[in-house]
Amino acid sequence: MRECLLFLLCICSIPGTVLATPQEDDFLILEGKQIYTSSLRPLNRVFPNLKIPEFDEISTGNRKGYVASWATFQNQLYLIGLEGHVPGQNKLLGNERITPGHRFPLKVTKWSGNIIQEKNFLSYDADTEQSTSISEIATIRVRQGVVTDTVLKVIRKPISNTNE
Repeated sequence: MRECLLFLLCICSIPGTVLATPQEDDFLILEGKQIYTSSLRPLNRVFPNLKIPEFDEISTGNRKGYVASWATFQNQLYLIGLEGHVPGQNKLLGNERITPGHRFPLKVTKWSGNIIQEKNFLSYDADTEQSTSISEIATIRVRQGVVTDTVLKVIRKPISNTNE
């Protein structure tokens, strides 16, 4: 019995992030390039003057309760699509049904911050038999809804071959 209690205590002490399901990213079209990111702020912070409802969890992979699609046109950021699970509704609602009286696309005018996309992958060079870990980090800087800068940083780290 004591071992069982000790085991349960150990399991309960595991941080929640270890057991967490990866969350569904927002989708952004930036000058024709597709970006998936979780770095955009919640809708009520991006649109402080809009009445945004509370959302119910869609799934363990979407606890925020909505999927947002964004795009830039002439460096201006817009919310072009929204689908969410509003409490008391049996099905997902979209766009104007979530924000009555506001037609899509919704122009972002108040929010400033960074939108970040990170991609990690491995590369293998057969000629040198060398593996490299590559991280590509795209940072899109936004000031009051306008894209002011885009920075791409590439980090390459050789992976040592332990078979030698």
